[in-house]
Amino acid sequence: MRADNNICPHFLLKERMIFKNLGLRAVAILSAIILLSISCKKEPEDQLGLDILPEDEQLGQYRNDSLAVIAHIERDDSIRMDFSSSAQLLGSYIDPSFGKVKSSIYTQFRLPSSNQPNFGDAPQLDSVVLSLKTRNHYGKIRKLGGYQTFRVYRVTEDMNDTIYSNETFTFDPTELGHKTLLAAPDDSITSSTGIKLDPQIRIKLDDAFGNELLTSTAANNDDFLQQFKGLFVTPDNPGQMTGEGAIIYLELQDTDSRLTVYFNNGDTVQKQFSYLINSDGNWSSLFEHDYSIAPDISAQLADSTLGQQQIFIHSMQGLRTRIYFPDLLDLPDKDQIVIHKAELILKLADDADRVFYPAPSGLTLARQSSSGTLLSLKDVAAGEGYFGGTITSSNEYRFNIAFYIQDLINGEYEDNGLYLLNRGNAVNANRCILQGPDESNAGRMKLVLTYSKL
Repeated sequence: MRADNNICPHFLLKERMIFKNLGLRAVAILSAIILLSISCKKEPEDQLGLDILPEDEQLGQYRNDSLAVIAHIERDDSIRMDFSSSAQLLGSYIDPSFGKVKSSIYTQFRLPSSNQPNFGDAPQLDSVVLSLKTRNHYGKIRKLGGYQTFRVYRVTEDMNDTIYSNETFTFDPTELGHKTLLAAPDDSITSSTGIKLDPQIRIKLDDAFGNELLTSTAANNDDFLQQFKGLFVTPDNPGQMTGEGAIIYLELQDTDSRLTVYFNNGDTVQKQFSYLINSDGNWSSLFEHDYSIAPDISAQLADSTLGQQQIFIHSMQGLRTRIYFPDLLDLPDKDQIVIHKAELILKLADDADRVFYPAPSGLTLARQSSSGTLLSLKDVAAGEGYFGGTITSSNEYRFNIAFYIQDLINGEYEDNGLYLLNRGNAVNANRCILQGPDESNAGRMKLVLTYSKL
């Protein structure tokens, strides 16, 4: 599957319309939910363990938390990056549970106006510097994270308008420059001239490249992109150890992210000209994962039954979880059932490394169509207050998927499984380990249905 499986664009473009088009049956169901909710007493949380409550105790409502749940992880599909923001990821680290994680970036640069820059008479190069604005990180930084080296290369292939997270572009293997540093993406830095600057990575590039920029006759941005197709920035950390490193969050459209030529005109006055990264250009992160050094993940990718114990969610085209409810259609009198609430509950597993590798602030769910495309749920369109998915203080994620379950029961579509993913998986590096649905787990994954019969 390609990046049309990335559900972020579907959420942005379709959520507002879905809820308006639920159909008469869904409206009737929702009305029944509201009316019954008014008349029914609220059960405390510890009552959810009962399989089915007698009808006379719930004024016609039933509750069932004994439905079978099957879950297993899969490698995530490529993500369509041109839908993402200018927040991009750069760096590498080795996670004790998730193996090696690496992200590089490709980016174009643009003239700040449509005209050729005027460098004056007989310009002489002082230096050319690539700067990338940093705003956060995931993993370990400074001395705890160890040194990281970033290398810069010149892209030699046109970058597409539509780019996926596993897509590569050819580049000249001759390095333009590199920087080795202790990453500190929240700390201001001091320039070579003693000026205090906002947090950023600054890499001095080869003088020959700077002189080529200085002498370019590109009259407009189209001409400029034919001569300078972009830069590829990649981490190169072969000595990194388990528990070292981090992914650095960049903000490419910030004014501090730019390619700057410093020059003079045969005098002592230094001038500068900056090429910018803006919405007219293309950029993308290139995500890479090595799960061969993550034994639990490697084992489950080879044997899906291991997902009953624990599952793994990983951003950056990493891992997602597929969930089935195999005996849902065996509910008694299912054709006469109105679902009031269908709560999918997921609890974090014990994970000592979570202090450095925090769990995602929110997860999301999508269903798979018969063609393999991931589609947003109707429940998502009802809003976060209804749908849920945000991590709680008790380290749980709770989703209400009543519309999805009702549609399955009604035969609106085949049960091709639900996919559990990290929200914003193109622009953050978060991961988590969740308890699977096995009965031996104290906080097992489960589906709790509340329903009535027509």
